[in-house]
Amino acid sequence: MEIKRMNDKQEEEFMNLTQELYQEMEEKDRYCPFNDEFISILNPENHFMVGAYENGELMGGFSIYFPMEEDSYSNYLDTKVPIDTVAQMDNCAVAKKYRGRNLQEKLCKSCEQILREEYPERVNLLCTVHPDNPASLKNMETCGFQVVKEVENMYHGNPRYILRKNL
Repeated sequence: MEIKRMNDKQEEEFMNLTQELYQEMEEKDRYCPFNDEFISILNPENHFMVGAYENGELMGGFSIYFPMEEDSYSNYLDTKVPIDTVAQMDNCAVAKKYRGRNLQEKLCKSCEQILREEYPERVNLLCTVHPDNPASLKNMETCGFQVVKEVENMYHGNPRYILRKNL
């Protein structure tokens, strides 16, 4: 297995994976795939993605987004953090046949290494997890994230935990 930063074509493949997995889900409120509105604001300065590959096949990926003031998870917290220090661990997806290999944890650790090396000012890591997604919550807690807030109405009116980690 190789974990590496994605190029544009690989990012598109990852975004397609999130859509495929979402379409197969019964509980669609538990996951937020990439949508056209979000994709339209992505540029090389405000995000990066890493992917796990086996024999050239995408196993899963993780997206990091440097938010603008108006779309920062920090806005939901009791104490906002400076926007230029925030990195949102935005989206993670693992193809079904590769689940059970701790890929979310491995991808998260790889993202954190890139943040330390290339974006040392991004020390406030934030992410969200649906309260009924215990596997993802456990993975993020294993990576050192802690639930700091429960939001009742986020992402199309669904509840989310906001988790935080300081690098």
